[in-house]
Amino acid sequence: MALRPDEDTLAKIQGAQEILNIRGKVFPLFRLHNHFKIPNAETDPKAGTVVIVENGGKQCGLLADGMVSKQEVVIKSLGSMMQGIPGVSGGAILGDGNIALILDTASLISAA
Repeated sequence: MALRPDEDTLAKIQGAQEILNIRGKVFPLFRLHNHFKIPNAETDPKAGTVVIVENGGKQCGLLADGMVSKQEVVIKSLGSMMQGIPGVSGGAILGDGNIALILDTASLISAA
């Protein structure tokens, strides 16, 4: 699920951990720009896009700048030079020839 949360949806637990309360369910908020050290990224969840992901029964919201599209892709390994990037599990060649990195939701959720 992808959404743009409003002020009522966002909260902090004990003044530190950010959470989302969506339809009575609570999700930790994980800021991708902090994890990947992305400068000039969208830092306001109300202006960005939060994507709710699940892995092994655990769920969390990933804050991204936005969502370009949703599509099915074939995941390829990144090769030895790009392996071992925390939070990235592979890549995909898009229809226009661009390469998209595939997030490793299991490691991101465990870090949230």
